[in-house]
Amino acid sequence: MLKNYAGARDDAKLIPSTFKFNAIYSANSTRENNGVATLTTTVIRREAGVNPRFYKSATYKADPRTPFRDKGDTAKGPDPIRQFVEQLKYPQRDTPIPMSTWQEARLIEAEAEIRLGNGGRAADLINQVRAAANLPAYTGGTGQTELLAQLRYERSAELWLQAQSVTDLRRFNDPYIAAPHDNCFEIGQREWDSNPLSHAP
Repeated sequence: MLKNYAGARDDAKLIPSTFKFNAIYSANSTRENNGVATLTTTVIRREAGVNPRFYKSATYKADPRTPFRDKGDTAKGPDPIRQFVEQLKYPQRDTPIPMSTWQEARLIEAEAEIRLGNGGRAADLINQVRAAANLPAYTGGTGQTELLAQLRYERSAELWLQAQSVTDLRRFNDPYIAAPHDNCFEIGQREWDSNPLSHAP
């Protein structure tokens, strides 16, 4: 968010393509449970479900990184109004959640390369991430507009349910949160700690 794209790229390059750091959970007690699984699976509690932006999209439906079960409009959640679509990424109370991965690092690199005008390199990095998910290579345009659109999709799929989407929506001034009140989010601790400008007077 400092727009130091070369610095972000160089830092991300240090992450090897085997890296994964998980938050570990347990079924031993409620305080050790994976909270996402606890609130979003049928066998535990149906407090929240997949957003329609995902389950109504053919692209997300076909992407193995965004697994969910859509039983149709008659499947309801904790109220009789909204459709409940169950996420399948974290099916159990003890399913780990990735906190940081090499795929995220490659996407950070890709975004930096896009901003620096290196479209071909950015496409290569995006395709490394897609290949790891057994997805076909991106073959679209290599202009900044096309690549940023693809990058945003890749981040939304790769980091799905990993508490990254709101920051990305803010960062890209997404119209989904365009209403003035929707931009009033607490600054995340990681941003606060690493970016002095985020809490400057």
